[in-house]
Amino acid sequence: MAGLISIGEFARRSGLSISSLRFYGDAGVLAPAHTDPLSAYRYYSADQLPIAAVIRHLRTAEVPLDQVRALLAAKPADAEARLRGHRTRLRTRVTRSLRALESAQALLLSKEMDMDPTSVSGPDLAAAIRQVLPAAGPCGQEKEYPTAVLFDFREDGLRLAATDGHRLSVRDLPGVTAERGQVTVSAGDAEKVARSVADASIVSFSLRDGLVVQADEHAIRLHPAADDYPNYEAVLAQCGNSKLIVKTADLIKLVDRSKDVVVLTMSRSTTRADEAPFPAEYDGEDLTIGFNPNYLADALEAGIGPDAIFQLGSDVDPAAIRSADEGTLTWMVMPIRLLEKAAAS
Repeated sequence: MAGLISIGEFARRSGLSISSLRFYGDAGVLAPAHTDPLSAYRYYSADQLPIAAVIRHLRTAEVPLDQVRALLAAKPADAEARLRGHRTRLRTRVTRSLRALESAQALLLSKEMDMDPTSVSGPDLAAAIRQVLPAAGPCGQEKEYPTAVLFDFREDGLRLAATDGHRLSVRDLPGVTAERGQVTVSAGDAEKVARSVADASIVSFSLRDGLVVQADEHAIRLHPAADDYPNYEAVLAQCGNSKLIVKTADLIKLVDRSKDVVVLTMSRSTTRADEAPFPAEYDGEDLTIGFNPNYLADALEAGIGPDAIFQLGSDVDPAAIRSADEGTLTWMVMPIRLLEKAAAS
């Protein structure tokens, strides 16, 4: 057809395969300029070549298809913001992969050096400590919860936990653990550990006379901050079976820290935060639940990842918030009893 390019020629000039062009057309990302009604053959125009190049580069950069569609429709400022966000996520993923590779190399070498097998990556440990620290601390006049981080050495790796009674944060660092047991470390000492190990390739542990943290050639000896720690696993077991899956960024922007409460209203057909709708998938009974906005925002901003899974029960049961990617970080937030419900009860 005059002025139009066959799909084969367009594929050659754009660098996209014919099958990819058909897929992008069916997905509403790059529709052909014309489709023959009899043969269903697709034709493209020359001015679609720059769009095809953008799509090719975005997909090479691992931009999800829905984000490609949104970028093509966005205004320049919004597109730039979206690209910055993806660039940050991509760098984080690459950094995490490189650290994992370095840790694997160090662990392989440690077999030859007969290093204590209870070990983790230094950057991973530093990041994990800082993810749980915001939940550490006494709450209220009784101050029954120590301002501390629990180092829990388990069969499947090291688990860090912190709670103030209203929040609970749990971060798993999978690995091989020769040690078994728990040590409670003050929040100040935990931050000291995070600073000390941030650049260490491998960190190993010993539970003799407290906790000894060995980061490369530097050792830190820590004394227990408390004799026991609250049963955090029992608290986690109280969370219900309803599930809310949401893009973390979509919910964060609706949480106003200046307010006393943020109210989430959920059904299978709609999800709202303070009456503002947000895209999500909800599986459970209709639920209206309130949270301290600062506590909820802290949980979402702690490194949950781009997608979060809420595990919910009733409006008075604790809510667990987990990463939908790896599930190694869990925050639990206690709800606030809504005033109108409290007045009616």
